[in-house]
Amino acid sequence: MDNLTSVLENVLGSLAKMVSEVAQDKMTRLLAEVYQQYYVAKEFKEPIKSSIALVDAGIYPLDMDIARVLYIQIGALVRDSEGKLGTINIVPGLEKYPPVERIILTVTRRRTFSEGTLKHVFEVRIQTPERSSLLLESNSEAQRISKEITEVLRELGLTVELRRPSLYRKLARYIEGLIELAYGIKLAEYGNLSTSLIDGTLIRWLRPKRKSSKYKIDGLDILSAILSSSTYKVKKQCIDKLAGLAKTTTFTTLARAMKIFEPKLKQGRHELYTLINKHSLPSIKMLLETVEEKGFEECRIPREVIEDIVKKLSTKVYPAHELWVSRFPLTMDGEHIMVLDVYTEKPPIGFIQEGKARFLKTFPLITEETNKRVDTIVREAFSAKSPLPGRPPTGFMEIDENVRVYGDLRKLFEAHLTAAALNISKRDKELSKILLQIIKGSLRLRLGYGV
Repeated sequence: MDNLTSVLENVLGSLAKMVSEVAQDKMTRLLAEVYQQYYVAKEFKEPIKSSIALVDAGIYPLDMDIARVLYIQIGALVRDSEGKLGTINIVPGLEKYPPVERIILTVTRRRTFSEGTLKHVFEVRIQTPERSSLLLESNSEAQRISKEITEVLRELGLTVELRRPSLYRKLARYIEGLIELAYGIKLAEYGNLSTSLIDGTLIRWLRPKRKSSKYKIDGLDILSAILSSSTYKVKKQCIDKLAGLAKTTTFTTLARAMKIFEPKLKQGRHELYTLINKHSLPSIKMLLETVEEKGFEECRIPREVIEDIVKKLSTKVYPAHELWVSRFPLTMDGEHIMVLDVYTEKPPIGFIQEGKARFLKTFPLITEETNKRVDTIVREAFSAKSPLPGRPPTGFMEIDENVRVYGDLRKLFEAHLTAAALNISKRDKELSKILLQIIKGSLRLRLGYGV
């Protein structure tokens, strides 16, 4: 073990040296300067007592060569204005729904000829074994939603060349993330809650090759299909009712955030969060425009790099429907950095297409509204804090425990899966043998040959 420690010390030393060298990079210094101007550190004071939901999902994936099956457990804990935790059943009108819902998401791919080319197309199926489902209401509704999502994917032109068929795995994970958002929206609406706080980032990516850039469809259409609602209404609900909290972040984000908090940390302040410094937006805009024209520290900076810097502050996640995510670092103990995400209908500062050109613009009104929303969410979510490291909101770790798919539950799911395949043998013995071999093979790939 002594030798292992020595080797690991060497590895970490090399990483530290690399990080130090990257910190001297001109692009890194420019980004750090923008960060310092963009954010302002605020001290956490005056918590707001209100009812919020803390939402999370646990998954167990089963991969086959033609499909990905996700067993999903999704649920929430509701924290009332007194800081007391309860399942969703404490909300009037939601007593009949399970505190943790089970959902089976299947994404399959099949070959087809399209415009003389052999490609894969995708089919999505969402089902639930629950008698009452907050999200899907009934299996007939789930079937309708499944067909609508599949149709959205076809309208989107979501096809993949034969050599790269594995997109269905990413697609399954992407839709699972949208299911989580949909559950949070529905719970906030039905329970008349201030906010649904999602465990994790709101930035969910799906960037496949599409038929045409003219298609005005994106993930918000899938989210609207799950909620059986209009994209206009769902977009507003995303902005007004959802937030995401990532308990971990990248090293670079952590380093930049600590730099922002450093002056207040030296004063002994440890419960800190960030807002946008609205007074600095014009100077940031001028800085980036000047850098593009004249360079930075005698180094030419291309437009792509400047756009990438701006995207780190606010990034467009639903391009067809103009919905952005803005990110806000925070700490509740002066050591652990978390990042709060909120949706905005425009970026506080961003590149906007006008005709054939893209221009850097600021949006003061959006900045005011976003700051107000973030300030409220932080004071609500952290009005009750866990004593665990990082001091996350009370209920955040508890809901993770409730929905996590542990070993015993995985074995139970696998037993049900095997029983279902055996039941098919009563109708089709040969098909049952094939299914059993696929299932057992998938489990070995996931868990090892000791299964």
